[in-house]
Amino acid sequence: MFLGNWNSYIGFNSPLYPRSTEKDDQRLLNQQATVDTWINGGCPPSKLVLGIGVYGRTFRLKEKKNPDIKPYAPAKSAGLPGNYTQSTGFLSYYEICHLIKKHKWSTEYDKEQQVPFAYKDDQWVGYDNQESIEKKCYYIAKQHLAGAMIWSLDLDDFNGFFCGQGKYPLLTKIKKTFEKIRKLKGSHKKTPKLLKNTGINRYLNRFFLLCLYLNIISLFL
Repeated sequence: MFLGNWNSYIGFNSPLYPRSTEKDDQRLLNQQATVDTWINGGCPPSKLVLGIGVYGRTFRLKEKKNPDIKPYAPAKSAGLPGNYTQSTGFLSYYEICHLIKKHKWSTEYDKEQQVPFAYKDDQWVGYDNQESIEKKCYYIAKQHLAGAMIWSLDLDDFNGFFCGQGKYPLLTKIKKTFEKIRKLKGSHKKTPKLLKNTGINRYLNRFFLLCLYLNIISLFL
């Protein structure tokens, strides 16, 4: 995570790219800069797994009427807790969907940093949605990284009730995007799948399920 309610201004939890207005260390607060730092330090791209958060970081804005909603605008404090996660400054993806659909929060997409945000009155949240996650998957493929990891399964819309995008919409977007990339590349390498339940494969299946439980999705490009 890069920015959150510990800052005195609003900003994205996990933007893919920097802003053109950022200077000095601010330009390191994005996933591209983090990946570049590891690679420039000697880490092979094939050893890097990009983390994707299926949650948002929230802020309370300085003003309730006509507030400044752009990144680095001043913030008073953490945003209000969600109905289910009950943590200030933090919302699960399904809670964000609920606020957008049922409480009419406005949404915008920051094309420069390739992440969305939502707001209403003095409440603001930066998060990831299907569009931003698809961008990150293509970035992973372009950089030849090992794959993606999400945090965490229980923060996605696991029963499909809140977002209207089916069960586990963000996890599903990662899987489908990687499959699409593999087809476009004409690769014969396969994404991980469960093996037939015979002999040693039973143990491999259990290991694969454990990896899923730990929220790891691997793609060997």
